[in-house]
Amino acid sequence: MADTLTLALNLFAPNVKVEYMTERSCGNRAISKPTREWLEEKYWKRGLTLREIGELLGISATAVKRWLDKYRIPTRSLSQATKMSFERGKRKRCPRCGLILPKGGKHECRAVPDEVKARIVELYNRGHSTTKIASSLGISTAVVYRALREAGITLRNTWDTEIRIPDSKEDLAYIAGILDGEGSIQVRLLERRGSKWNRVKCEIIFTNTSKELMDWLSEKLNLRVHERRHSNPRWKTCYHAKVSNMYECLLLLKALLPYLIIKKKQAEEAIKLIEDYLTTPKKERISRFEAR
Repeated sequence: MADTLTLALNLFAPNVKVEYMTERSCGNRAISKPTREWLEEKYWKRGLTLREIGELLGISATAVKRWLDKYRIPTRSLSQATKMSFERGKRKRCPRCGLILPKGGKHECRAVPDEVKARIVELYNRGHSTTKIASSLGISTAVVYRALREAGITLRNTWDTEIRIPDSKEDLAYIAGILDGEGSIQVRLLERRGSKWNRVKCEIIFTNTSKELMDWLSEKLNLRVHERRHSNPRWKTCYHAKVSNMYECLLLLKALLPYLIIKKKQAEEAIKLIEDYLTTPKKERISRFEAR
């Protein structure tokens, strides 16, 4: 049996030293059993992979991993394996950004041109969100975040909203009149699928058929106006703008509350509900808001 094992090793695994191997029988066949010293030499000193060690032994990489676990030999981490494969020439880096290329060779290059970086900073300082910037420039949000960090710009948190509240009392009073006559305040409780926690959804919607009025409102509040055409030619084209962020709705309602007349009670209830939702611990939201 020993002669058969030696002949098999000389034919299929000439680099394996016989003195490092022992024989283990399994049924009617003999299986080569590597020793701890042999595995440590091949894996850590020579830097062979599990597949390469398996090719020497005539077994799979999974079987090699089981032998390593049995001898309690630690395996390489992902960073160590990536570094080793790169040093051995199996992985290449992008010539522009230096990122390690995937197997297909295609990736999103991190080298952003200077003019694109300047445009990203300009749009962000003007109040645009990272999603809108990425959509307008045809890039991902990750590239936008990276460019802003490289420029040393502190990112806005959740309370730093996109909406602009006018400083003029006349403008606030006029916007409150539009909300009283041509707007709506919607607050409802939503149930999340697959989750036991509920969520409050708040929306402030402005609707009018005058494009000039809606453009003025868009300029004052920094909102996007959507156009809706009807199939009936006798109906006028309708324009609407919506504030759907909870924090933006809270800020706008507090600013317009002194000037509201018709929808003042609705605004007060909406403000109270949003503030109650934000100050309520997550585990207590179910019973409190289902009872409403």
